[in-house]
Amino acid sequence: MLHVAGAEIATSLHDVLYAGGTTLVGAADAEASRWSLVRDRRLVPLVHASARVDPVLSDDGSRVAWVREIRSRHVREQVSDVTFRAVAYDVATGRRVGTWTTRNRVTCRDAVGWLLADRVLADGRVLLYRVAEDRLSWSPGHEPVEDASRTEWSPAPIRPPGGHAVAFLGDSAGHRYGTYPVSVPWVRRGGRLTRLAAPADSRVLAWEDDDHVLLATGAPVRFLRCTATTGACQETSDRPGPHVHLPGGAR
Repeated sequence: MLHVAGAEIATSLHDVLYAGGTTLVGAADAEASRWSLVRDRRLVPLVHASARVDPVLSDDGSRVAWVREIRSRHVREQVSDVTFRAVAYDVATGRRVGTWTTRNRVTCRDAVGWLLADRVLADGRVLLYRVAEDRLSWSPGHEPVEDASRTEWSPAPIRPPGGHAVAFLGDSAGHRYGTYPVSVPWVRRGGRLTRLAAPADSRVLAWEDDDHVLLATGAPVRFLRCTATTGACQETSDRPGPHVHLPGGAR
């Protein structure tokens, strides 16, 4: 059961993304992905793919972007030519505002060359990352260009109300884009990194206050409340309550 903006929506999907009043719920693994948008207390299908797809939301919740594998051709042991399609979607209109298709050689052992959607910026640009190769800035309707800015790269970084820390998923060493996958929950405050004692499949949902982070993990989903300064996590109830309801309203 998904609890959002006072509504209860029955669903078997268990992964949650939230930003600026927009909620996505889904499930993704190496074999299949399903993602839906919460709109008017119902689920609107957004992505249905026979491969892993991890969408990202703009901070204001107005745009969604994702990358999906279209086809793959084996080249030699551990190496394939993979065709990817990046998609940008406008929440208000319920329409795609752009797609970009590209082919890249991928090393299967360490995912070098794999294309990921990292962030959607306020101006609508999508930041894309080819693992261990390059970072791209894509304005839908145009070809991507190499991103030479100092934009902070992070898979779904979440900041507390005070804004002096960030919760994110990184690799086992705390790098936001190091070895793939980036699936370990961390908090960075100043120059200090704290690993949150949560399973590696956890998702960062929100900050409860300046020292407590809410995570979702597992299937069926469980909610964790983690202390940013120590990394300690404790399971919290999934019944309706202030600690598990997503903030804001659904669009």
